[in-house]
Amino acid sequence: MGINIRTWILIIGFFSVHAHAQSVLDLHHPIPGGSVALILGSSGTPRPIAKFGGRQVLVTRHDNNWVALLGLPLDTVPGRYIVSVTDNDEAEIRDFVVKPHRYRVKQVAQQRRRRESSTNPMHPPLADLEAMLLPMTSQWSEGPGVEFPLRAPVNGRQINEFGSRQVKGGILSKPVDYAEFETQTDAHVRSPARGRVHELINFDDSGEIVFIDHGMGLLSFIGPLPRVRVKVGETVAKSTVLGVLPQSGASSFRVGWLVSLNQAFINPMLLVERR
Repeated sequence: MGINIRTWILIIGFFSVHAHAQSVLDLHHPIPGGSVALILGSSGTPRPIAKFGGRQVLVTRHDNNWVALLGLPLDTVPGRYIVSVTDNDEAEIRDFVVKPHRYRVKQVAQQRRRRESSTNPMHPPLADLEAMLLPMTSQWSEGPGVEFPLRAPVNGRQINEFGSRQVKGGILSKPVDYAEFETQTDAHVRSPARGRVHELINFDDSGEIVFIDHGMGLLSFIGPLPRVRVKVGETVAKSTVLGVLPQSGASSFRVGWLVSLNQAFINPMLLVERR
């Protein structure tokens, strides 16, 4: 089946703004656990409404264009999908293709689990909170838009691999759906983008997870942080200090960052500025 003229116009228009919207193209990773960026048209018109799977998705202004950004769960089946766009009461369908992506599966030898000290704030793992965090991902708030790219919450080395799974004792684990960083003590943990502190989630005796609503279904869960410097309801700018890791005898700290976009946990590092 051939491509119609309208589709060719959209394709040509998409690539004609490449020089001016490079960061938008950098956000386009149509794989399970990734993100899809669609340029909807000039921002000189009212902001359109875009929906994917019946859910409204983030639409923000970038380089004089309206851009829709949506997240794909890790269990997304590769294939063609559609996004409905309503602009000035006129509806149209945009489509995109999710590409296959193979995440690593690691064989892990069974070992006697050592008791972790309190200097490791990632005990228990952030992934254990998924059942509690999942209902919170329905949070939606309107706003002026989200500024991309995001910034990682700490300056540190990422120590896990998003999407990876482990096989231990013949049992396959759930895929990793967050980023975890190792950083030095006395480090500042910062907001990835502007937003509002929606909630502080108690995390055992390890501290609190800061839940930030960046607007239009983009949410960050960062922590746990033993010392939090923000309050619920506070509006934060990009790079605002959320907390400081205390000085201690430990050589390093671990900080997790889980991102939900239209209720899908995605790889947050795909939204971070490339260096």
